[in-house]
Amino acid sequence: MLRWWMRAGRLPALVLLALSLGAPGRVGMGAGAVSHAAAAAASGSPTALYFVGARGVFSSGDKIAVDNLNPFTATVTLTYVAQGRRPVAITSPYPPGARARVEVADSAFQYGLGNVSAVGVSSPARIVAAYVRGYGHVAYVPRAAASAGTTLYFAEGYTGGSARTYLTLLNPGRVAAHVTVTVAPQAASAAGALSLRLTLPAGVVVTRDLARDFRGRQTSSFGLIVTADRPVAAERAVRFDDKPAAPFQDDRSDAATAAAGIGASATTLYFPYSSTAGPSFIAVLNPGRRPAGVRARFSDSAGRVIGTGAITVAPGTRGTLDLGAVGRVAHVYATVLTATVPIVGEETHYFGKGPAAHGQPSVVLAGAPAGVTSAVFPDLDLRNPSLTYNLGEPKRQTVYLYNPLTAPITVTATYRAYSNTVGAGSLGIVSKSVAYAVPAGGVTIVDVNRDTAGLVAYPLGNGTLESTLDATFATTGGACFVAAALTAPAP
Repeated sequence: MLRWWMRAGRLPALVLLALSLGAPGRVGMGAGAVSHAAAAAASGSPTALYFVGARGVFSSGDKIAVDNLNPFTATVTLTYVAQGRRPVAITSPYPPGARARVEVADSAFQYGLGNVSAVGVSSPARIVAAYVRGYGHVAYVPRAAASAGTTLYFAEGYTGGSARTYLTLLNPGRVAAHVTVTVAPQAASAAGALSLRLTLPAGVVVTRDLARDFRGRQTSSFGLIVTADRPVAAERAVRFDDKPAAPFQDDRSDAATAAAGIGASATTLYFPYSSTAGPSFIAVLNPGRRPAGVRARFSDSAGRVIGTGAITVAPGTRGTLDLGAVGRVAHVYATVLTATVPIVGEETHYFGKGPAAHGQPSVVLAGAPAGVTSAVFPDLDLRNPSLTYNLGEPKRQTVYLYNPLTAPITVTATYRAYSNTVGAGSLGIVSKSVAYAVPAGGVTIVDVNRDTAGLVAYPLGNGTLESTLDATFATTGGACFVAAALTAPAP
């Protein structure tokens, strides 16, 4: 099912400038898969994105959000991939400023596909897209599209206790891809590390249960390095519970997290959100051939350093930084990793008592290698803000802005919502701009629910409101920042 909202006329000049005039190499991604901040819209710049369903299937209520932020009509093709079925490609024109929310399960039913494993989004123009989780999830970070590549990294993986780790691979090409999945154990060396070799036919999705593949022959904590002779897309899901594993069971389970493969390593990684509201750690993967000396610096919202840490990660292995060692000096803080060789990092945060407790929500964030001058969030979900977690806190949509510079900066957000209050019986766009001061080295916590109160008002007819909006965060003068968006208990 394709749900459309269309904007009459051009986008605000601020939005177009933020998307097209940022500093080279700094426009587009917020905190990688964390914030799903989209790349700059530019005429003639093609889009090829892939969304892989967690554990190999899209769940009921899951959507793909697609926005055309260009001042011209863009042709967009959505390709649905289901295991054992021929892919179905649907091409549609997206007018300037158009938004679409694609109900994946409904589309699968419409096209007779059954369980959809992946969705490709392509266009001759640059468009914005994000994977929006279904209604049943209590805490999540909307996932970015996976870009296909011949080398992809995952710093996190775990198969201890009731945990299971699933790796889903998509071959979007027209020729078979030969894939090697190499384990990076949490150990003193990579000696004896396992690997899997797979052949993926064209257009095929495969999900592997790594706990079943390893059968106790590998350390329970590990990272993954995926290499292929042709570009593939990949996603890893980690799930804690005592239910039987099933590749087509959705990931609405205790402490379930999922993330797309990371395409590059870096010597500096920024995490704009860390918290003492539950167990947290950062998995550090060293994919290189030399040991990685890694230093961590933790700073509070005002930019004050509240702690440091250090680990050494051997070549081809994974190490872990326990953020609990920071202490409860600050409820929310930022983490910066610097390393002697390029690394990959993923932070996992469990709200409450962690995966050992039933029903505890969790999120995973990928470290960002650099700041940006503009970040786009295609879908910030304010639905049912009074909904409570098992922990009792209200559900909130929050954006975290980290300033890596030595001077304060101002980040301006332009929120755009679709409301029936624009005119009698009509559906149009309302917008609001809010400026946020971010101290040097500090974090500003943006309460989107509060700052956009009254902006969204579109009744769905079932007693609830359609309460999604998109937002562009931008600076001027070349100042950069790192952004992350998540739905989680309010700080």
